[in-house]
Formats: sequence, structure tokens, C-alpha cells
Amino acid sequence: MSFLTDKKWIEIDSKNEYCEHAGIIFKRQKYSETIPIDCPVCKIMMVTIEDVQAFKRVECCEECELMYYYPNKDKWAKGWRPNLLSKDIINK
Repeated sequence: MSFLTDKKWIEIDSKNEYCEHAGIIFKRQKYSETIPIDCPVCKIMMVTIEDVQAFKRVECCEECELMYYYPNKDKWAKGWRPNLLSKDIINK
């Protein structure tokens, strides 16, 4: 629903807002936290609740959490992320 990001949202009350698109009314909480549609590490779409939970923990999908985060916790905490263009990283 990325087309909604460009729409004008109208305040309902202090916690909610809405917009209309193609005759459909969309309602959302104001100031809600969102996550990207794809994993910032591997660029594959996050589709499971486990992916969402992993993103909230370490800002990547579940598979990247298992493959890259856990074996590299200390480096990850300092900002390291795998270079998936590198030949030493196995394609997912």
C-alpha cells in the first residue's frame, strides 16, 4: 500500500487518521511504527510474522538473523552487515 504514503491523511482524532483512494477509505493510527517491505540485508520480501519479529529485534528478516546476526553479534552491534555481493556469501 505504498501508494498511500503520498496521499493526504485527514485527522479523525488525536490517535487516528484516514484517507480515501478509489472510493475506499483507509484508516490508520497516527505515529505508528512501520517496517520496510523487504529485508535491508538480503532485499527479500519479509512475509512471515517471524520476519517482522526478527526485524523488530535486529533490523533484518528471520533468515538473515539466523545466518548473519547470531554468528556475528559483536560485529553487528558495531554496524557490520554482510556484503551479499561478495563471493564468500552463499546466495539465499
